[in-house]
Amino acid sequence: MAERIIGKLRKKNFGLSHHNLDRAISDFQTSNRSRSFKSGITVNNNGQALEVLKQEALSLLLPFFDARENPRGKAIRLVGLRLEKLF
Repeated sequence: MAERIIGKLRKKNFGLSHHNLDRAISDFQTSNRSRSFKSGITVNNNGQALEVLKQEALSLLLPFFDARENPRGKAIRLVGLRLEKLF
């Protein structure tokens, strides 16, 4: 997902300052987590923005697998990544 999104932003010369990760589990319960980048991320051809977005998305996703977040071990059926506050 991150590669596709960064590719689209690169074509349009956008940067980003906020991202949001959504998930839905098998019983259709949804939840999300989000984080802002203090100084934003400039999207260019060096691949740094892609790596940062992948790391940040993973850090938002991993807690959903924690037993405290999902004590019954319900299967995750959907994951979405959304970017906001583009510049």
